Amino acid sequence: MKTVILFRHGNAENTDYETCDFDRNLTNRGKDDSLMMAQELRKRNTIPQFIIHSGANRAAQTAEIIRAELNVEHPCRIIPWLYTSYTTSELTEVINTMNKELDCILIVGHNPSITDSAIRLCRDFRVSFPTAGNITIAFEGNSWMNVEPSKGNLVAFDYPKRQK
Repeated sequence: MKTVILFRHGNAENTDYETCDFDRNLTNRGKDDSLMMAQELRKRNTIPQFIIHSGANRAAQTAEIIRAELNVEHPCRIIPWLYTSYTTSELTEVINTMNKELDCILIVGHNPSITDSAIRLCRDFRVSFPTAGNITIAFEGNSWMNVEPSKGNLVAFDYPKRQK
């Protein structure tokens, strides 16, 4: 089985005229929520072996919080286009090329694309992601090539308010 965790970045600073959207940082709440969600992944024994994120500050900060909390050995991989709108096909192309030795990966992205990908990959999922929201999706078989739209099974959907 191969497992994909899609994770929306934590809560970020409001934009102002001096800071572009790409450079926004996590708020204290965003940091705390990202840490709490990483701890919930640990409780479920869902530990990614590899993390991918967009180049935006808030996604990178979220990924590093998760990586540190879960002791992910590999450095994170940045995919710049995860910041912009992308198709599920583009995302699955990346997933399909993951090292076969990996069994669980985590992708930190942005709405609406992270929610759209979850809806397309997972059967019976139709919920929008709040900040730090995440879904764990399992795919049958031992190949990342099995990650295709509508083939995933919902393992868990979690978000900070559910835990508070």
